[in-house]
Amino acid sequence: KPVMYNEPSSDTEYDDPKIWEVHVVEQLRNLKTTDPFDCQVQVGATCIPIHKTALRLNSSLLTTGEVSYNSNLDLIHVGVEEEFAGRADLIKIILEGFYSGSVELSPDITDLQMVYKFGKTHSVTWLLQRTRRMLVSYIKTERSAPRFVDVFNFAHVVWCEDLIKECLDLLTQDIARDIIRMIFKRLSVHSVKSLTTSTTLAISEWTLYHLVASC
Repeated sequence: KPVMYNEPSSDTEYDDPKIWEVHVVEQLRNLKTTDPFDCQVQVGATCIPIHKTALRLNSSLLTTGEVSYNSNLDLIHVGVEEEFAGRADLIKIILEGFYSGSVELSPDITDLQMVYKFGKTHSVTWLLQRTRRMLVSYIKTERSAPRFVDVFNFAHVVWCEDLIKECLDLLTQDIARDIIRMIFKRLSVHSVKSLTTSTTLAISEWTLYHLVASC
């Protein structure tokens, strides 16, 4: 008999959000170990098996139909955007995390940006939160201008206001001066606009003027 997802009502023991999350994860883990896959995600030429319930509870990859287990014999096919086609290995790791609400990610900036973009595209809230912390940590590790520019520009590509704000909070006089001197990396037009409209910058007006002028 398939393991069904049962959403707790507001007056049950699962009323507390943290307990509710534990309740959901427990059911997802049971589903993975007791029932055959009823769905697959097409990533380029690779098909990754998964349960419909895991997709519906974690993302917007499936936006229609019931959350419960698909008992039909035919697998549900779900495709992802072409930009993710070459990273089936990374998407598989993310989808595995749909059963636990956590995932072990490489600190590589290219991987982090791809994971964040996937989470933003498909509304995977917990993945966005985790990856955003790692992107901010990527800047903090060396406090270097190139790392700041990489993440700040990327934040505008995916237009994540939370990440933009966290980057602005990390902009120091030293990082700004280094950006001014850099030749091989430049802030994007959208990044410059965020700088000039921010009211919380910790750098001087003189530094901001020269930073904008250098771009």
